[in-house]
Amino acid sequence: MAHVGGLIPGLTAQATPFLKWAGGKGQLLAQLEPLLPASFRRYVEPFLGGGALFFRLRNLGRIEHGATLSDVNPELINCYRVLQDAESVPELLRLLRTHARHRLSAEHYYSVRAWDRDPAFVQRFSPAERAARAIFLNHTCPQEVGRPEQRTAREPVSSS
Repeated sequence: MAHVGGLIPGLTAQATPFLKWAGGKGQLLAQLEPLLPASFRRYVEPFLGGGALFFRLRNLGRIEHGATLSDVNPELINCYRVLQDAESVPELLRLLRTHARHRLSAEHYYSVRAWDRDPAFVQRFSPAERAARAIFLNHTCPQEVGRPEQRTAREPVSSS
């Protein structure tokens, strides 16, 4: 499991959610912030989704010693893991550009959406391909990424 201190090594810019998530905490940040501690020795997020609360706390410097991020959706966790791996980011961006060129094609959309119907989905596609798929579906139809065919135990992104 990887440590999430910064999603991309050397990144100093403010990090923001890259996914829209139904039921996310983004619209509740103003109400949630006063209820939270001034800082977290170690932040644990069991319902990551788009990560709005995590990114906000990280940007404000309120997470002192890293974070453990988890969610029930393994494809969502895969997205965060791919973004953590600086060597995978160029491939992810290339794949996203390819999907973007076909964003108005119903044929492409339904083809990409069907990838996870294949029992060998995880073995057949690289983590970057799966992450690009999840991001493409999320940006094309926001409820898609939150629709795993099978619910599994929560999968942590990080801990250390």
